[in-house]
Amino acid sequence: MTLKTAIRRADAVVVGSKGEYDEARQIGVDAERLHIIPPGIDVIHPPPPAPATRNALRLLYVGEFHPNRRLELILRAARNLTVPFAIDLAEWGDPTPGADAYVESIKKLGKVLGVEDRLHIHRANEREDLDQLYRAADVFVYPVGHETLGLPLLEAAAYGLPIVSTPAGLTQDLVVSGETGFVVPADPDTIGDRIMKLSNAETRQAFRDRIRAQVRDHFGWNHITQRTLHLYQSLLR
Repeated sequence: MTLKTAIRRADAVVVGSKGEYDEARQIGVDAERLHIIPPGIDVIHPPPPAPATRNALRLLYVGEFHPNRRLELILRAARNLTVPFAIDLAEWGDPTPGADAYVESIKKLGKVLGVEDRLHIHRANEREDLDQLYRAADVFVYPVGHETLGLPLLEAAAYGLPIVSTPAGLTQDLVVSGETGFVVPADPDTIGDRIMKLSNAETRQAFRDRIRAQVRDHFGWNHITQRTLHLYQSLLR
């Protein structure tokens, strides 16, 4: 009720992603008052170096540990990869209810699939922990269910990581399939196929360069600040 009252009184409604835009339209916000201005992020400068050549392709997920995250899809996709790999699953912030039970189910699945020795589960308590994980990763995999934003997607892009993600949150705003990553269905075979396309170092570097440029041009704070000021000034006029 409070949300709907505020929306009715507002001259403009700002949402952070195309997903939030669609949800706002569903609850009756007219398109004329809706404006997509995504969250800003500091673009890392200078660009982080591409991970050194190594034996294993490192796959990274950052976010909640919850069944809605569908992390089992990463394990099932990785099982069929024809290159050496490692999986890093990192929870950032306070644990969600039921997180421990979900993690145990993921560990058990890892044993069933025979990938338990390549599965690494982290609870990142400090920003430095996340920084190390992002810098060490090769591909960011985000197979989540419903989500309207998904800030880890933006962080991963700022580090220059190609993204393989289901169409949730900022995926629609960040990922151009075949250029900065791949938008995929919740299907482990498709996810694995797209990860394999990024196992080539030259291909991966091209994706890294393009997604960093995308973040710099469309999500850097200078750009976001200017868009916000422009909206406020237009309302004042």
